Amino acid sequence: MTRPEPNDGGASSAAPKRVVMLVGSGLAQDARVRKSARAVTRMGYQLTVLWADVGGRLPVVGGSDGAETVGIPVPHYLRDWAERSNARMHRRYSRGLLGYRDAGGRRRKEAELAARRARLDTDSEPFGLRMAAQVHRVRGKLLGMRTVRGERRYTKRRGKLPWQKELARVTDLDGAFYPWLEKLNPDLLHVHDIHLLSAAVHYKRRRAARGEDVKLIYDAHEYVKGMIGRDPFEEGAYMAMEAELVGDADGLITVSEPIADALVADFGLPTRPTVVLNSRPLADGRGAPGSAPDLRSELGLAADVPLAVYAGVLHANRSLMKLVEAFTHLEGMHLALVCVPNAHYPVALELGERAEALGLGDRVHLVEPVPPGRVPTFLSTATVGVHPMELGLPNHEMALPNKLFDYLWAGLPVAVSNAAQMAEVVRGYGFGETFDPSDPEQIAAAIRSVVERRPIYVAAVDEPGWREQYSWEAQERRLGALYQAVLPISQLRAAGQ
Repeated sequence: MTRPEPNDGGASSAAPKRVVMLVGSGLAQDARVRKSARAVTRMGYQLTVLWADVGGRLPVVGGSDGAETVGIPVPHYLRDWAERSNARMHRRYSRGLLGYRDAGGRRRKEAELAARRARLDTDSEPFGLRMAAQVHRVRGKLLGMRTVRGERRYTKRRGKLPWQKELARVTDLDGAFYPWLEKLNPDLLHVHDIHLLSAAVHYKRRRAARGEDVKLIYDAHEYVKGMIGRDPFEEGAYMAMEAELVGDADGLITVSEPIADALVADFGLPTRPTVVLNSRPLADGRGAPGSAPDLRSELGLAADVPLAVYAGVLHANRSLMKLVEAFTHLEGMHLALVCVPNAHYPVALELGERAEALGLGDRVHLVEPVPPGRVPTFLSTATVGVHPMELGLPNHEMALPNKLFDYLWAGLPVAVSNAAQMAEVVRGYGFGETFDPSDPEQIAAAIRSVVERRPIYVAAVDEPGWREQYSWEAQERRLGALYQAVLPISQLRAAGQ
């Protein structure tokens, strides 16, 4: 790859405007990024998509639909070191002279005492065993007290770290992506999700210091403030990062109307973000029967066997265990879990084990995913699409997940959790039923209702009116309008570019 000539800033330049999209993960399963990339190349921009190849050793150069793609190796040395360092710091703050060193030591002693009691030939415990048990109780209490005290000190220490120190993963990404930005010399940066916002903003500022103008679009795939992760420090750091850097963006995109409203309120934005839903093109229909492999055929189920399907990432916050448990109340119905990333992923195996334990092994099926373009046809022979997304997280309550559009484009009525935005659309158009995802009986009742009244819901799904509003073509027009506002190319197109 050769370095492009620097921009001259003139509208008469013969070269198309250069756009670089930044993605902090892979491209294989990110349909939103790929659809956005195709749209941008159709507009007439010259596009390169840089994506993070975690663990890769050499750049992976490819191309699709007129866009160049480059997988950038990101070994995450700093993130891995930070995780080990934080673990060491946590242990240091929890260390003491008395009590057990850690919970593992306490559990090992409990196991030892249990074995000694099991080997007694009488109900009377010897003095040595009673004393050992008493010492164990005291040491266990001291460990608990020290752990609470250590957690407070650890929290205080970490709470003082700025996001630049807390987010070692972002530091890794900044260092890996910056040389490529310098090489490509873009006119516009389009950042997908928050992880590469730092790299883009600091590159934009560096170019501004040289007297050069680089435009920046921040595409917020999630409502960061409304997410709950495994590490509250990390989530807080991402919020601080977004608040500090979002003002540098020349345009904002997000994935639903409520999230757009929330971003305006949170950051006092002068312009409302453009909403671009992660939906499907109108042409992504169900396909003719038998035109491609489908879910029911793969499972070998007859057409009259009711079949529910969940197709998507196996996140812990998707209430999938509750969904499996619901099928103890749905006699004769089958459930297919189309597992992303794959059907032998640890969470998939746990779901399979739970189904076996409940006696559902012959009715709950783990299925390998298919390419995104095949999803509607593959799912179309199911009876109902299910999405048990967990309630209570603002990011979930405001979302319109791509799974919903996958099901609707497959012609399926749906049973989904009553998360606010998703439930509003499903109820408003009559696409199906909603439920509390924490209650297996409610999940079962909603699925049963959709199956029993399926013709009514299928008629609503088949109505053509809603498709244009939610189609990717409509979203692409919004995306194009934003690009034209941020970095117009009408003069170039008029000149035959």
